[in-house]
Amino acid sequence: MDEDVVTIFCCGTASNQQKIGTYAVPFLFDECIGRKFILDGPGGAKIPKTENVLKAVEKGGDVKEKLFRKKRGAGLISAKYNQAYGLGSQDNVIVGIMWLWEQFYKKKFKTINLVGWSRGGVTCIMLAHAIQAAGFTREAGNLRVNIFTFDPVPGGKNDFAVKGDFDSTGRVGTPHELAPCVTAYRSIVHENIKKRMVLVIPKDKNFVCVVPKYTGSNSLRKEQEIFPMPGGHADSCTVTGGLDMAPMGRIGLHLAQQFLTGHGTKFAASYTYPDSAVREIYADVRLAFSDKNGNKLGASKYRENVVGNAFRKDRFYVNSHHAGLVETQLPTLAAYLAGNAVMDDGKKKALKQTAAKTYNTLVEIGLLSA
Repeated sequence: MDEDVVTIFCCGTASNQQKIGTYAVPFLFDECIGRKFILDGPGGAKIPKTENVLKAVEKGGDVKEKLFRKKRGAGLISAKYNQAYGLGSQDNVIVGIMWLWEQFYKKKFKTINLVGWSRGGVTCIMLAHAIQAAGFTREAGNLRVNIFTFDPVPGGKNDFAVKGDFDSTGRVGTPHELAPCVTAYRSIVHENIKKRMVLVIPKDKNFVCVVPKYTGSNSLRKEQEIFPMPGGHADSCTVTGGLDMAPMGRIGLHLAQQFLTGHGTKFAASYTYPDSAVREIYADVRLAFSDKNGNKLGASKYRENVVGNAFRKDRFYVNSHHAGLVETQLPTLAAYLAGNAVMDDGKKKALKQTAAKTYNTLVEIGLLSA
């Protein structure tokens, strides 16, 4: 157990710690070994209005009255209302900061790893801003804050954008920027394929993900990793089915655990794969999100300019990560797909033996004859 590392898991809308058989964030929390904390998502539980406690303390008011009043926006509001409007996200930032200080005074840490889905992903981004503002970097020296997000979405209505002073409300920063303390950021962002996404709101323009940019300077910082994927908002973080989960969930779980493990978080079991297996899972993803003629389905109108993907119109490659794996591991196939080589029967046979799912997908979508 690495006591120098703490990990916070931020659930998405309508999700909580009990959803270990449904979503990757609580699943990974359950498997995590070490100093860890989990925050329920909006609608996943009734979230106390912690922000009102801060305001009450600043003003010298009645803390108990502020915490437990049951009017909307003031106390323990209904989970259903939280789910619809994303309320409670900012309160989670405050609770996260309080937990971090408690852990820091027990035993100082050097690394904070954050992982979240949907509004939980944005909660990670906003929590990093709060970590910066709260002075952890001064106290901890070369502090590393590493963030993994599954399709981070603020939502059309939420409490991230409400103005407030950091000392009295814990509010600081924007979902579109990463605080200077962030040293690594990896994110899966979905293109929200029209034929696959079940919208919870009439127009997807209110359901656009964020791709935040680094701010400030940090000598420890690594290049951002953005993985554009087809599919709907929850596809990559859904672990339903256990080891037989859908291919998108397998890739999502792999990328998340690989990232967290690489930054010091420990787990009871590994759900990562060798690169050759990831390449084959990508082939399954491509097949799942192609039409009957093998054409890749188009991106959502309001995401196509936010989610950058140079391979969006490619009939086989899902993204640059997929293309890179094929180019490295199957150079003959990569050359064929680029139009620079011919696949004769001998090469096809070798491909089928080495990469059966890749071969079957290429045949199914008409890019390779059997």
